[in-house]
Amino acid sequence: MRHDTFHFKQFSVENYKSPMPITSDSVLIGAWCRVATAQRVLDVGTGTGVIALMIAQRNPDCLIDAIDIDHNSIGEANHNFQASPWSNRLRAMHCDFNDWVGQYDLIVSNPPFFTHGIHSPKQSRADARHTDSLTFEQLIAHSRAILTPNGRLVFITPHDARKAVIETAVFNSMNISRMCSVVSSEGKSPVRIMWEFSKAIIPQANETLTMRNAAGAYTDEYCKLCRDFYLDFTE
Repeated sequence: MRHDTFHFKQFSVENYKSPMPITSDSVLIGAWCRVATAQRVLDVGTGTGVIALMIAQRNPDCLIDAIDIDHNSIGEANHNFQASPWSNRLRAMHCDFNDWVGQYDLIVSNPPFFTHGIHSPKQSRADARHTDSLTFEQLIAHSRAILTPNGRLVFITPHDARKAVIETAVFNSMNISRMCSVVSSEGKSPVRIMWEFSKAIIPQANETLTMRNAAGAYTDEYCKLCRDFYLDFTE
């Protein structure tokens, strides 16, 4: 059994019960999503709760609901929430996103996104990794139903899912307001895309984020994005 505790600048996250460990994807989306105007936030597939905790740190006024279909994840997220400085604004609940109701200014997710390959023999890990448990169609369609008129949906996918995500968004009348291609190392092709969708028609902003330079060091832009969280990233 893993017994991992990740220490960030303002909070710590235990990470040994949730079927999926903390990844750079979670930290990226938690740092990149725009949170300043959000009052009600929903974190879909919260896992350990790291994205919800990052948003709570960044926005001192918002209330955050975090949901997951895995019981162990919810127990771990609630533990991490209670140990944080923002426990009064965070709650984790066991629920399937397709059954969730409410109204939110921001929905954020690091969703399962593997559509093929061998499934893990452990069902909870398979659910966390594969789109069988939450498809892009379900995430986008149900988000549209529970977003406020000016609300936004933010999530991260592999770069090769680009066409499928765009087609699904168009079918559900969701507009791309912001899109960031993530490059792991300078000179390589993008490996991820961070998406922001809105029901409203907003001019689209296209960005690229490179995490490491040719020498293997973290880039200034990546350090700037994550410096409020990682202990070894300074001003």
